[in-house]
Amino acid sequence: MVYVWALAMLARACVELGTSRHARTIYEALAPYAGRVAVAAGAVMCAGSVDLYLAGLAALSGDGDAGERHYAAAVACHRRLEARPLLARALAEYAQFLRDRGRGADLHRAGQALAEAGAIAASCAMTGLTEKRAERPSASTPQRRSGAGS
Repeated sequence: MVYVWALAMLARACVELGTSRHARTIYEALAPYAGRVAVAAGAVMCAGSVDLYLAGLAALSGDGDAGERHYAAAVACHRRLEARPLLARALAEYAQFLRDRGRGADLHRAGQALAEAGAIAASCAMTGLTEKRAERPSASTPQRRSGAGS
């Protein structure tokens, strides 16, 4: 369904740019499709679990509990699909979420998720993901902008 795929791409842009201005609106439009996979018309492109996009939007909006639920759902979905590149990306983003949140147990889980993401990325020759992992700043470095100008 092109609508869901388009919303997923809007969500991705919102999260990548770190702009929270429209995050809640996009989240609300995309939320009914949680548990599904975003594909372009005719299934010519699979963008993965809708929950991955919802997780990023929830985290950007400051809803860590929803972010946690959606990341777990996205990882589970990509495991079921045996979609290794999508799983690697979901694990890497989940690890960054956990690092940014910075709770005690989160840091250990982030390390585990990042290690698995790195192993998958290496086995799939996902050089972009492995390079991005190497460039990631520490959890104490601000990652997202918010406010009216974002």
